Amino acid sequence: MPIRARRTRILWRTLLTAALAALIAGLMSPGAAQGAAEASRTPRESRPVYSYEDAIRESVWVDTR
Repeated sequence: MPIRARRTRILWRTLLTAALAALIAGLMSPGAAQGAAEASRTPRESRPVYSYEDAIRESVWVDTR
């Protein structure tokens, strides 16, 4: 195969790979940005799951020498 044909094939393969990467990045970015915007609107407070009245309380002594 002539050198010129190899260069052309490598050039097209490189351009196709770059275009595909740009297309994938463009399609994935809006969804990720929308998910981040929704997450910032939600409150960051924790909600109690168990009552503190039913908790088991113990004390432990640890020998550290």
